Amino acid sequence: DFDKAKGIYEKNKMWQELHAKMEDGIDGGKTSPIGMFALLDKHFDGAASNEGLDKEHQKLEEAEHALEKAFQVSWFSGGNLDAAKKAFEKFDEENLAHFKKEEDLMMPLVGKMTQTGHPMKKYMQEELLATIIDDPRFESWVKYANEVLERYSDGMPRVRVFDHALWAVATDEQWATWNKWIKDTLSEDVYNEIQAVIAET
Repeated sequence: DFDKAKGIYEKNKMWQELHAKMEDGIDGGKTSPIGMFALLDKHFDGAASNEGLDKEHQKLEEAEHALEKAFQVSWFSGGNLDAAKKAFEKFDEENLAHFKKEEDLMMPLVGKMTQTGHPMKKYMQEELLATIIDDPRFESWVKYANEVLERYSDGMPRVRVFDHALWAVATDEQWATWNKWIKDTLSEDVYNEIQAVIAET
């Protein structure tokens, strides 16, 4: 149904916008917090820019605008979702390609930084999370990530990895708040599993 589809899209759009801020930084990586792309550029000779990652979000924004227009067409045609479905397929294709391109470059480089003693917790706190932590949508961002990662786990510990990463970079005060959001969102069994893993860390 139209309203349900539009609601899902709006939540996904919110999550994508904050995710992009963590990568792009607050002003394109010029000043702190610089975001992930500028952090990789700084430590790996322009690695993110050389692969065009700093341009990827512009392409996604174009696909998002096309999807917005398609929802308008669907609305004015009495809720017929054909136009929105077609636009979403295009957006989804570009979005998945974007994530794969990011992961293929970023994961090995982040691994190298971790192995060579870079202060990754400091980087995460000061250069990535700092881009979104004061955004009024941050609570919704954490909750939506948990909701989606639990629902579409495909047998993988996706939500556990996400929440463990949040715990690893949080202050005690932050975690007390974030943990409540997580508890409010997840099923009891999955939440308890995550708490057990954290307790053993």
